[in-house]
Amino acid sequence: MRGAQGAVYALIAASILVASGCQCCLLRSKEATPKAQVSLSDKEMISIFERINMAEAKVLAIRPSPVDGLWEVGVENKGQRFVIYVDSSKKYVTPGPFIDSVDQRNITRDRIDELEGERRIDVSRLSLDEALVVGKADAPIKVVVFTDPG
Repeated sequence: MRGAQGAVYALIAASILVASGCQCCLLRSKEATPKAQVSLSDKEMISIFERINMAEAKVLAIRPSPVDGLWEVGVENKGQRFVIYVDSSKKYVTPGPFIDSVDQRNITRDRIDELEGERRIDVSRLSLDEALVVGKADAPIKVVVFTDPG
């Protein structure tokens, strides 16, 4: 089922790109940039956000996508992190998902996981010297609660 589902997603993504006039359905290395566009700036993305009614959105990262001719943009909007794709003309925007049909990997999901990972806190690196400890200090499972004393 997983392979069939991935093939369906890939077919849908390819259909969207072909229908939009974008000839960019070949996977390529991440080092390359979209052919017709050298860069996509945060400022340009803010303009695109305004045009698609996402004026409050924040750009987390912009990088070439694994799909030739598209930029991959990490976005945070209203507390949610996600990925959108912008073509090199900066006219077409799509949310994905993009599926690598050879590796049967959801490229979009992998990138969202990376973006979410940037928000995670490594609890082992927290200084708990001044923490209020409830229960056994050497318990195998620890729960850390953050509060705002103000």
